[in-house]
Amino acid sequence: MQEDYDQAEVAWQRALEIDPAYTIAKQNLVALSNTRNTGIPSQMEMNEPFRNGKLKQGITFLLEE
Repeated sequence: MQEDYDQAEVAWQRALEIDPAYTIAKQNLVALSNTRNTGIPSQMEMNEPFRNGKLKQGITFLLEE
């Protein structure tokens, strides 16, 4: 989705070196050549549901003793 195909290919190949049975990496490598030729599939889109929302976001740290 970020169109960094070379880096994605290296990462998926490395994942398969670590775990040759890693199905998702195998599937992504197969799909990579089509994605390189055609771009991001039309049914995929980046979704950022909170970008324009009015939710207040924050973080709280708890001190454990």
